[in-house]
Amino acid sequence: PTPPPPPLSLPLSASPREAAALLNDCCSLLDSLQRHGAPLGLVSFGAVIGAVEHWGLGERVRALLLAANSAQQQQEARASARASAAEGEARGGDVSASTE
Repeated sequence: PTPPPPPLSLPLSASPREAAALLNDCCSLLDSLQRHGAPLGLVSFGAVIGAVEHWGLGERVRALLLAANSAQQQQEARASARASAAEGEARGGDVSASTE
């Protein structure tokens, strides 16, 4: 078997601690996505680990996962606002019906 290619974008100055922190950030972001309903097969931890450790794409992976988390949070906020508005309308309807 041929050895893996060298990392593509890992900074030369990255210490082992920085590399571990980057991998931890990426895995934490993926975990957050999955806990909030992202499909489990969308991106695997193995793919994230490989992209960070093998290909040196940690910063790119982190940026993508941050964007996905942000989009998911915005979607959840919109859904929550819609649910609150519907709940408020339902309460308003009950109040007006009871005062007639």
